[in-house]
Amino acid sequence: DPDLGREEAPAEVGVEPWQRLDLDDLGLTVEQVQQAAYFVDADGAVFGGHAAIGRAMEFMNRPLAAIGWLIRRPPVSFVARPVYRIVANNRHRLPGSTDACKL
Repeated sequence: DPDLGREEAPAEVGVEPWQRLDLDDLGLTVEQVQQAAYFVDADGAVFGGHAAIGRAMEFMNRPLAAIGWLIRRPPVSFVARPVYRIVANNRHRLPGSTDACKL
């Protein structure tokens, strides 16, 4: 499959910086979105941190969709939560980071 492992979001998943969103409508605060990634699904369910990454991955091709599903479920979620926090706290040091990552 030529799309296997693609890094961009599928067409049905929109990616927006939090500064362009109405956080009140999403039930989120500036503090929350500065600390973690969030995913809001079509039903309005909100996922944060490792769960947001996992939920977004569920819209990707196999095997990424399966990995995303696992990320949100024990026992994998017990490891994914602290790993996400480490990555989020150091995102400004990762390749491809921008000044926005230093927030």
